[in-house]
Amino acid sequence: MGEALAGKTIRRSARVAWRVFNDQAVVLDTEANRIYGLNGTGAQLWELICDELPFAELVNRFAHENSKTAGDVEADVVEFIETMQGKGLVEVI
Repeated sequence: MGEALAGKTIRRSARVAWRVFNDQAVVLDTEANRIYGLNGTGAQLWELICDELPFAELVNRFAHENSKTAGDVEADVVEFIETMQGKGLVEVI
């Protein structure tokens, strides 16, 4: 599932500003002047992405924090990254 992301580092785009409020996040795309709201799960992933982790470590940490296995969460993490990348909010390097 995450083969295309294997060995890659995921980081937030320099064009975004963000804040976490009560387990939710608000992400502002300063170039497009768009605001995105993230639920608790999205906010949790967003904070891990801001740590600029390699994909495998991001998946493992997210799984650990949610008492799941990496296999249980990998597809959801990939979907989140692809969605955020499509909006220009994260970069895969």
